[in-house]
Amino acid sequence: GSAASTASTTPVAPSIDELADELIRRVEERRRYLKEEKEKMMLEFEAKRVQLHTEYSSRLLQADEELRGVVEERQLRRQLTLGAKAQDVVTLDVGGKLYTVKRETLCLCRGSFLAEI
Repeated sequence: GSAASTASTTPVAPSIDELADELIRRVEERRRYLKEEKEKMMLEFEAKRVQLHTEYSSRLLQADEELRGVVEERQLRRQLTLGAKAQDVVTLDVGGKLYTVKRETLCLCRGSFLAEI
């Protein structure tokens, strides 16, 4: 009687086949889980990429519009100054101090701000 009661309380070790099956099941579970996580991350990445592309495109369009405005303003200034002569006298207010110079002096550095006004 005592041998039978000892055998029933002693845990039975799983066989190698059972352990192998359990290991295969767990590996497959993890593979499925990792595949799902990868798909989620790829979707999130793509959504963020589209969002950033949209923001970039919007900012680029805005910068182009601002640049176009600056170019148009510069062209307008040039047209207004075309009638001006090099010998014209110009008075500049620089920090409250007035300077009187000939336009040709301002135009010595072509492309500079002073040459443009």
